[in-house]
Parts: sequence; structure tokens; C-alpha cells
Amino acid sequence: MFEPHFDADPSLPIPVLFENEELLIVDKPSGFFVHPPEDKIRKVPREFIALFRLEDQVKTKLYPLHRLDVGTSGCLAFAKSSASAQKHSPQFSENQWEKSYVTVCRGYFSDGHTCEIPLELDSTGDLVNAVTEFKKIAQVEVNQPVGKKFSTARYSILSAVPRTGRYHQIRRHLNRLSHPMIGDRYHGDSHHNRFFRETLQIPGLLLRATSLKIGDVSVIAPKNPRWEQIKDLFGIDRFDLHREQ
Repeated sequence: MFEPHFDADPSLPIPVLFENEELLIVDKPSGFFVHPPEDKIRKVPREFIALFRLEDQVKTKLYPLHRLDVGTSGCLAFAKSSASAQKHSPQFSENQWEKSYVTVCRGYFSDGHTCEIPLELDSTGDLVNAVTEFKKIAQVEVNQPVGKKFSTARYSILSAVPRTGRYHQIRRHLNRLSHPMIGDRYHGDSHHNRFFRETLQIPGLLLRATSLKIGDVSVIAPKNPRWEQIKDLFGIDRFDLHREQ
């Protein structure tokens, strides 16, 4: 059953961050699939597929250049022709791009850490190299027990820059580092996910693509209602979610 957590009004147009004759870059809300799920059993209404919504919105056939999970919001790039897709797709597959994310994890994270733990390929299970650069932005301690082990709960906001493009890379790396991402149903901690969802009223996967650079094109995602809630939780007045922090 399709039960998304939207962080923006799904009836509104998807915000366009950049457009030229070759590229369209948008701020994808959480709750939207980039394209129809490969699992044919999982039925998703057409209006919640970003590719179809945007093709109707800009009246142009589009070609996704990369993916964001349904729960992830932020910078998402499309080519506006097959020729443009052939030109720009290798930049993603050969890591000639830079994407920055922001996330919330369980526990106090180190100030900076490059994770190089190999990850299994989804297709074969073979181990392949995977590199993610993490930097702590802020941390908070909530005076409430979550689970039975500790009397308080600690969380960190992180910036994350994946240097390789493995499936669920940031989420899996945080899991392997024992700092699971909040809102992650597959690699996270169900107790803390429930605390954010039910007690703090901040549902969904806490992962946002805050910036994207393709060649000479560079975009930054704007403010987001869910992340404004997180800013308030961490008690930060001036809160820039981007990598320069």
C-alpha cells in the first residue's frame, strides 16, 4: 500500500531550481518516486511519480540522470533530450559530479569522518568500494528515554558527500557505523524512528539532497518545512544545511 510522507503539498508544481536547453533540475519533495517502481506489484499513482508530473508540468519529455529514494527530498536532475542524457549520464556513472546531502542520525557523531566500508552490490552481493565523507553540523540531547538502554536520546545532524554511487550508500554506511539514519525503515532503528514520527511529529526519512554540481551547473536546494522543524529541534537560529558549514 502506498503511504508516503510528503514534506510539501503534493498538489503543487514541483519547484524548478535550474533549467536550460539541456537540463532540468528540481527540488523533489519526499513522497515522490523518480520513476515507476521496478516492482510491478507495487502500484503507485501516476501523480506521485516525479518524471510524469514534470513532463506534464514543463511539456517536455525528460530522462532521469540519477535517482533519489522516494523518502529523500532535494536536488534531482533530468536531461531534456536523449542526446543530453547521453552526454550527462556518464558524468554520474563516472563520478564526475558532486552531490551533498544532510541527514539526522542516532547518537553523537564525530566532527568529521570519511567512511570507506565496502558495500555489497544489490545485484550480486559482491563487495565493492564505497566512500562517503561525513561532517557533523550540530548535535542535541533530548531529555527523554527512547528504548530501555539510556535515559536520554542523542542525535546529530550531518552533511554527507558520497564519492561513489552505491545503492542506499549513505544509509548503509551510517548503519555500519552504528549511527543509523532517522526515518530509515530498512537500515535504521525502529524505536528512534517511532519517536521522531509520533512524539516529535517529524515523520519520514530524514535525508535531503541539498546541493548538486554537474559540470559548470551548480544548484542549492531551498528551505524545506521538515528541515525547519529539525532546526527548531536542535535549537539553531542560523542553520545553513549545506556543505560549507
